[in-house]
Amino acid sequence: MLTTGVALPDDSPGLARYVSELDAVGAAGLVVELGRRFRAPLPAALRRAADDAALPLVALRRETRFVAVTEAVHGRVLDAQLAELRASQEVHQTFTELTVEGAPLTQVLTQTARMAECGVVLEDLAHRVLAFEAAGGSLSDLLDGWELRSRGLEANGRTAWDERTGWLVTRVGARGQDWGRLVLIAPRTSAERAVVVAERAASALALDRLVARDRDSLERTSHRALLAAEPELRDLTDAVVAGARTAGLGALVGRLDDIGVGVLLASRGSAGLTRGVEVVATGLAAHDPPPVVGVGSAVEGLAEARRSLVEAAQVADAAQHLPARSYHRLEDARLRGLLHLLRDDARLQTFVERELGPVLSLDPARRDAVLEVLGAVLSRGGNKAAAAAALHLSRPALYDRLARLEQLLGTDLSDAESATSLHVAVLA
Repeated sequence: MLTTGVALPDDSPGLARYVSELDAVGAAGLVVELGRRFRAPLPAALRRAADDAALPLVALRRETRFVAVTEAVHGRVLDAQLAELRASQEVHQTFTELTVEGAPLTQVLTQTARMAECGVVLEDLAHRVLAFEAAGGSLSDLLDGWELRSRGLEANGRTAWDERTGWLVTRVGARGQDWGRLVLIAPRTSAERAVVVAERAASALALDRLVARDRDSLERTSHRALLAAEPELRDLTDAVVAGARTAGLGALVGRLDDIGVGVLLASRGSAGLTRGVEVVATGLAAHDPPPVVGVGSAVEGLAEARRSLVEAAQVADAAQHLPARSYHRLEDARLRGLLHLLRDDARLQTFVERELGPVLSLDPARRDAVLEVLGAVLSRGGNKAAAAAALHLSRPALYDRLARLEQLLGTDLSDAESATSLHVAVLA
């Protein structure tokens, strides 16, 4: 506020009230030109009020052209706005180029971290880390205890700030189907620029997912980045060929990807195929480490071979969560197999969060203990005696834990539909 002081109140309370009102509307300071109304020093009431409000108070002892000051301030404001506009244009241009070029998500996150000047984490709806960029910071500081920290964020709306941490969170998805969240860890750039960066990065990630729906899941991609399995796969392929020869079967063997080998066994009868699978699987069991073996259906010709290979790959994926055995067939996977196939579906993740959210928000030790009790009861069809024995608990102790669990979840475990929903969520 620039003033000659002519219109200021005459009394001390009036001067104090004037300063208070300036402070209330967010004034940056009060500049008074001496000579027209006041002479040095400025009134004590004015100085005291400014001190109390921590409002800068400036006295100009010589005549000053206020218009020159105004022009200088406006110039600074416009320069700052122009800088933000140019930065916003750079953000849009950068992410547009990344999208057109089909850049991998790691490159998108790298640019996001550079422009927001902070670490960045991409997570799914179950709060599992899919990808990250530490931006030169400590990896442990960024990711340790991530799930609980992420669940504690209070960010309402599609893009929002968590006031407690200063983190910026935006949802990632398209066509009304969100599948993840992008979290910017306390951006050091301006708030406006950080929001633009976050939203444009989320759009680029969502578009990439739409364009490449048939590519492997983001989680599997991040896992493969940690694996260098080619020499091991060569040894595995050789072991499969040796097993097929021992069984006297024809075989086509080849690497499917960075972590899998595909095998097509040929026989004149189903009995020979069954024996061949057992021989190959037995030989692979001696491999170090022993691979997970999934077996598809027997088919009549090459036209159906692809379907069998797809089934085998799906069974092998699901078998990672099944009891260990030399090989697994479709009939072994059942519900676990279906849930494994849908593991990256945002709708399944949302279902799990809705059913088990209060449990998943507990600290890791309590969460695991509660899930163990819940799983023991549900997997035994609600038989509490069998569950208590499996958990090495007395029945009264188990009943007490189940009562607290029902209160936490707000549900009745004796209700068949509630128990089924919770069991599916626990398996997922």
